[in-house]
Amino acid sequence: MNFALRPWCLEDVPLLQEACSDPALRRMIGLRQGCGRRAAENWIGRVDSSSLVMVLNGEPVGEVGLEPDAFGHSALLHYWVLPRLQGNGLAERAARMVCDQAVGLIVTAYVSERNLASVRVLEKLGFQRGGRIRQFAGYPGPRDTYTYFRLPHQEPE
Repeated sequence: MNFALRPWCLEDVPLLQEACSDPALRRMIGLRQGCGRRAAENWIGRVDSSSLVMVLNGEPVGEVGLEPDAFGHSALLHYWVLPRLQGNGLAERAARMVCDQAVGLIVTAYVSERNLASVRVLEKLGFQRGGRIRQFAGYPGPRDTYTYFRLPHQEPE
């Protein structure tokens, strides 16, 4: 299995279009169902360098990102994998790769307690559950979103 992370490019439009066929991913990404090429290209044009494409055997299959805060003390982790490839450890592998680069930073993530697969990913990476978020954009209905955090790790001396 050849797995890598790389920056977004316009050739990733089909990845976004497939992701938008899933309601949960569509909500996370912020695009509409049946998103067209132009909408996907615009989305890719707005993505910053903290967001990377997961590539499995040459095929784009998801996204992972670690967005640092303005002060350089913490970073926000996010990730998603196409539904047809979920459950294969790809999110954990990608998240581990980016988190390993976050030396000295507190890494946080926001996850619905209903998203058991994502909770397991974070727990495997040493994250701890923090507080409940009462209002979190993008999650309608009951507020069951929690903050997860991982304290900074240091490079071995």
